[in-house]
Amino acid sequence: MIVVYFALRGTLWGLKLKAMGKNMRSAFWLGIPTNRYMLSAFALCGMFAGLAGAEQALGVWARLIPAISGGYGYLSILVVLLSGFQAVGVPLVAFFFAAVTKGSIALPLDLQIDSALGGVLQGIIVLLFVLSQGVRARVK
Repeated sequence: MIVVYFALRGTLWGLKLKAMGKNMRSAFWLGIPTNRYMLSAFALCGMFAGLAGAEQALGVWARLIPAISGGYGYLSILVVLLSGFQAVGVPLVAFFFAAVTKGSIALPLDLQIDSALGGVLQGIIVLLFVLSQGVRARVK
């Protein structure tokens, strides 16, 4: 994650990706080959996702099982959304989601509550965040 942070913040490649994220058409008219940079970002993200999947399959489970991901892709989208698209907030939000996910496993044992309550809590937090963003945009 630190490598990606510095690649996006301290390189020309990251600056061009940021320009594309702000306005794709303007970046194209400024001479940035948007298709090439977008495909390179997709390839880099796919490489990191593949490395994470390989580490999960080889390091954690030591075999390939059908439901190995556990919805981590969708969870990562929520983490980025709640961090406000800022790299500084990602570890804090990811730690919170990890604590809720791992803590919900113990709910049936300790409190006789269904472990799906963790997912419900995550969903409520995301909905409240999206609602607050909508209210803020409406007020402005």
